Amino acid sequence: MSAKNWLLHVRSINPLAERLYESGSREAFLDASERLLERVVQRMEGSRSTYRKLDEPDLSKLIVELLGELVPCESEAHQNGHVDVTIRHPRGKGFRHITECKIWNGGRWHRAGMQQLLGYATGREGRAMSLAFFVRHKRMVFLMDRLRRQLGPANDPVLLGEAEDHVAIPGAFVTRHEHASGSTLRIVHLGCSLWEEGVEDLGEDED
Repeated sequence: MSAKNWLLHVRSINPLAERLYESGSREAFLDASERLLERVVQRMEGSRSTYRKLDEPDLSKLIVELLGELVPCESEAHQNGHVDVTIRHPRGKGFRHITECKIWNGGRWHRAGMQQLLGYATGREGRAMSLAFFVRHKRMVFLMDRLRRQLGPANDPVLLGEAEDHVAIPGAFVTRHEHASGSTLRIVHLGCSLWEEGVEDLGEDED
């Protein structure tokens, strides 16, 4: 199969994987990685009664499985610690996208995940993702919006400027942080709603 026909085959199966393959810059690679993760989140929300039973390590493994064989990725890859999900460039360009997965347990728990991302990052990634699974809490949109308002210069990790809407993913937002290397790491915050009717809601504790 020629390279052109192979790309047409990839496009027919997963157009976002084609975008990942063809990305020539770090920003294009990160954009494609985040859209791939958004699509996985949507699939998980569509089968929440099954996936909500998983713990954090198994949710990370599921993400890798759902990303599929066309996306070079792995769970629990070692990079200054065990990174939940790592996506690499299909053509070996050296770009990496890292994601920290947390089952929502309040803003303090989410901020701990942000600190983990800053520790895992080398400073060359540009962007990373903090993915929150709402398994035992409903009203995800409200809780993510409240988290956004709580993040700031008074809380760790310290923000640089204001949080901004993600340009392509509805409901996601982006914060900027200084990395130990001196570079800026932007963290994309995305929620995945796996709560379902009939399950006890643990509420909306302020933290």
